[in-house]
Amino acid sequence: MKILFATDTYFPASNGTTTLLYHLSGKLVGQGHEVHILAPGVSIGGESYVQDNGAIVHGVPTIPIPLYPDFRLPVLPVLKRVVRKHFNNIEPDVVHIHHHFIIGKAVFEVAKERDLPIMGTNHFMPDNLIHYFPIPGFLVDRVRIFMWSKMFAVYENLDLVTTPTTIAVDVLKKVGFKKEVIPLSNGINLERFSGKIDGGKMRKKYRLANKKVLIFVGRLDEEKRIDLLFKALPAVAKKVDIQLLVVGKGILRKKLGAMVRELNLGDKVTFSGYVSDKDLPEVYKAADAFVMPGDAELQSIATLEAMASGLPVIVANAVALPMLVKNGKNGYLFKSGDISDLSHKIIKVFSDNKLRARMTRESLMMAKSHDLGKVSLLYESFYKKLVANRTREEKVAGSYQEANKFLVPALVTVGLVMIMVVAYAFGGPTTIHAESAKIIAKINPKVLATRSVSTIKNGVSRVETTVKENIASF
Repeated sequence: MKILFATDTYFPASNGTTTLLYHLSGKLVGQGHEVHILAPGVSIGGESYVQDNGAIVHGVPTIPIPLYPDFRLPVLPVLKRVVRKHFNNIEPDVVHIHHHFIIGKAVFEVAKERDLPIMGTNHFMPDNLIHYFPIPGFLVDRVRIFMWSKMFAVYENLDLVTTPTTIAVDVLKKVGFKKEVIPLSNGINLERFSGKIDGGKMRKKYRLANKKVLIFVGRLDEEKRIDLLFKALPAVAKKVDIQLLVVGKGILRKKLGAMVRELNLGDKVTFSGYVSDKDLPEVYKAADAFVMPGDAELQSIATLEAMASGLPVIVANAVALPMLVKNGKNGYLFKSGDISDLSHKIIKVFSDNKLRARMTRESLMMAKSHDLGKVSLLYESFYKKLVANRTREEKVAGSYQEANKFLVPALVTVGLVMIMVVAYAFGGPTTIHAESAKIIAKINPKVLATRSVSTIKNGVSRVETTVKENIASF
């Protein structure tokens, strides 16, 4: 089966959707499918290449966006033409979009033109985007509504919609999304985080030897609320001696660096910058616990990766994060936005070695239910069902059209004869001619333009004679 993913963000950008698509595409290739990813290119020329996992990436022409180096804008005047070209070359059996923005919307429209089955996974929440724009406070709610409406315009016209968690489903229902939504975890590749992975090299690299380490992994952007974490650290430092390792890049890097200096946390915070997907398992193994203070997570792949690495997790009690934490079992929830509660939960985890050991075991157990191997099989079953349904619809439509070739003329002929019989009985030949002409004109108005009235009358007269003979014999 040829599967086409469409996304508005991909490598070199680092985020949950990019991680999902890379690993899911690899799993599907391993299951015997041909997987293509239509994504923003890294240049105005666009480019295609084969990933090391066998999936094929097609980059559409893009231009850079000032101030946001991780994102690029598709060249709109040529986008649809480029998308159609890729559809012609790939000839996908099924399309799976992951955004409703520029590329996602274009792929949706072209797939609709070709009557292809389309499913979509929603990773979107307005709060993940609003902070990128200088929107006055009094307009924020209206902008949220506008953003949701754009998502609805695409996703309510898909054949199948998924989202990572049941809470994410509830979010869509609360904002008025009408279509059925299936919760399906993004999943993680458990194999990457299992086995003997040594974090010693990363501890040495970031000078963390002999220290207890709290780790954050994610974009350094507004919705991750890393500022709360920094503000919580002074109180934590009074009780336990820990080092915070901040892994990732983003637009707030300079601002956060300044904040560390203002709070005199220079010896407590280490910024690693971007870490490759290959090195990430070792970075998690270098830590003793994980923290996610963000309050706009529809799942959080980073939290799942931390759990698969055996880390206790401390996360905000917001949106879908509570689904990943059994409070006091594999970690703690803290009240979203509450600096004091965050400090308290960090102190509890690092004050008790036995507690951390129990939480490690629980995190490993809970992560198993998000195995990407199982998730990819579910996606595969959805794709097969969509393709089968579309094939069945085409066969039914074809059979209907084929039947119409014979059924409609037969019914018209029978109806025409009956009209002539009734008309002759009650109104004579003149009525037959008039009624027959009306019927013929309704069936095909061009008949009167291409055949003379006398020809029609001659034909009707022949039918009239046959009818008379049949009536006489009856």
